[in-house]
Amino acid sequence: MKNNPDIGATTTTAYSRFSDKSDLSVLVISAQAPVRLTIGRYLQGRGNQMHLAKTGREATDIDAAYMVDLIIVDAPLPDMPLTEMLTTIRERRRLMRDIVDSNIVPSIVVSQQRLNSTSGLSQLGVVAALRKPVNLQALAMLVQKVLTGELTVESDKLVQLGVLDPESRALEFFSKLFKADDVSVRLLKDRFDLANHQEERDLGILLVEIMGLGDDPVQDLRTFITRSPKTKVIVCTALHDADMLTELTMMGVKEVLTKPINPFNIRTLVREYVAKCQNEHE
Repeated sequence: MKNNPDIGATTTTAYSRFSDKSDLSVLVISAQAPVRLTIGRYLQGRGNQMHLAKTGREATDIDAAYMVDLIIVDAPLPDMPLTEMLTTIRERRRLMRDIVDSNIVPSIVVSQQRLNSTSGLSQLGVVAALRKPVNLQALAMLVQKVLTGELTVESDKLVQLGVLDPESRALEFFSKLFKADDVSVRLLKDRFDLANHQEERDLGILLVEIMGLGDDPVQDLRTFITRSPKTKVIVCTALHDADMLTELTMMGVKEVLTKPINPFNIRTLVREYVAKCQNEHE
């Protein structure tokens, strides 16, 4: 069977948060033992780590314990609506956001009935649907697309906002100030955090306290902008060095804010750049 085109968000250039993996931790949920075991054994044979559940409640407990990468669910569930299970998993993960990369797990639904986007399932992580009986090769192809990032959940489309400041209290303040449903705030303490994060994914926006960089902060920013030209860089500084400010602007820094900075003004500015990032992705 072919993947239902009405479910899921596909892109050929999507970042995959599984890019450092060769396999996935997969949770298969089905009240029917033959379906559960057949899918589990087939995907395990292709190198994936498997977890099996009979009910939605059991599935939520397994995800809380193992934080799986992918869910394959045979709908309907015997004990709860599919939306309830996916919502429960999302809310539990939000409580553990310090150790979980994403609130929403990519999910593939197997069903006798055709699913469509009006069900709201894509907002809960459903990236594809297959009709019964399950074509295992088609399922394996979908799993591979999740691994490579060709199939992504809507949470992967959040604007990535990096905040670099050497002061922990400042980072805590900014994390609360910029918290929003369409933004993922990444807190960075120094240029090493920034370099490591840049290796993982592109930031849409970088708000940086320039003294949080190294001995040559201008050069560090120049290197970052060269490697990540699409990132919108906003610099905060207590320095009033006109030559440095001019150099920052010329190298591509979008905004240079001198302290003290009004929290309302900086949040408004960041929200403007969040909107620009979203428009660029449409």
